[in-house]
Amino acid sequence: MTSDPLVTVRPGAGADDMMKKMRSSKVRRVMVTDGDGILRSVVAQADIVHEIRGGSSPTSGEDARRDLVAGGAGPVACFG
Repeated sequence: MTSDPLVTVRPGAGADDMMKKMRSSKVRRVMVTDGDGILRSVVAQADIVHEIRGGSSPTSGEDARRDLVAGGAGPVACFG
């Protein structure tokens, strides 16, 4: 069992910010927490890659990476 702190982002964090945090922390998921520290969703590297490669988002590549933001509600992320 590890005692490392959880890697968190706030709702609205962009894909680039989430990926930088994952890379620097050597994790594959970030927890999206609100201002009170309550878990609202989890975003995995695979979720970001899926959307960039043409998941449900109508954009692709750079546009998808720019448009992907951490959602405040829902199972994974909100795209907008």
